[in-house]
Amino acid sequence: MTILIIFSLSLFIFTLLQQVFYFTIQWKSYKWFYWNVYLKSYHWKFVRWLKFRQVGRRCEKCGHITSKTPIDVHHRTYKHIWWEMFYLNDLQVLCRYHHLKEHHG
Repeated sequence: MTILIIFSLSLFIFTLLQQVFYFTIQWKSYKWFYWNVYLKSYHWKFVRWLKFRQVGRRCEKCGHITSKTPIDVHHRTYKHIWWEMFYLNDLQVLCRYHHLKEHHG
């Protein structure tokens, strides 16, 4: 019950922030907000947990199962940011090697 309340509250706050700042935030400050606030939020931790429950802690590219090396949840697109729990197919579980390869080619 507590997790549901925290999740609902964080969803409300992020929705409000998105509506207020959507047109006024420049990409640089939006990127700062994304890295320093959103990815550390309980909302994102809950979404990551949902994706790990769906796929497991296994890289979707190479199939590497990991417990010691870092594994990331990657946004394929940023169209559904804040609403990922309804669009889990927009997320991908990747090992650190493939995640860096996705971003840097």
